[in-house]
Amino acid sequence: LALAEQYEKRYKEKLRTNFDHSHPAIIKQLRPANFWERIAEYRFDLLAASELIHFRTFTGSHCQTPITNGRGKLDLDFIAWRDNFLKHMLFNWVKAQRGSKELWAVVELGPKGSGYALDCFPDVWKDAIVARGEIDKVFKNALRRAKK
Repeated sequence: LALAEQYEKRYKEKLRTNFDHSHPAIIKQLRPANFWERIAEYRFDLLAASELIHFRTFTGSHCQTPITNGRGKLDLDFIAWRDNFLKHMLFNWVKAQRGSKELWAVVELGPKGSGYALDCFPDVWKDAIVARGEIDKVFKNALRRAKK
C-alpha cells in the first residue's frame, strides 16, 4: 500500500494492482466473520479499479484451503470464505464499476508440495474446477443484486 501511495503522489493516478487477499488474511489472523470488513479497510479504491484478482481460498491461519472434501461436498472452510469474503468482494467490486469493465479472476490453488496445498487436500485441479463454478455463481448473483 505504501508503494501505491508513492505512485499516486508521483504520477497523479492510481497504481494498477492485482490482489491476492490470502496473505493479508493470515498476517492479520482474520476470522470468517470479519474477512470482508477487515480486508475492505485497505484501499478499496484500488480493488475497485483492479481488473485482475487471485481467488485463493483462505482462513485466518492457512493461505490455501481445499474447495471440496474430496467426496463431492464443499469444504466448510471454502463455504466460510465464499460467504464471508467472496460474496462481499464481488458485490462491492461490481457496485463500484462505472461502465463496462472486465474482472479477470484466477482460481489460484497451488499444487501439493508447493507450500500451499497440504498432502491431505483432495485433487487440486478438480477442486479448481469446482471453485470456478462457485465463483461464477457468486459473480452472476452479484451482477443481479447490483442492478437492484
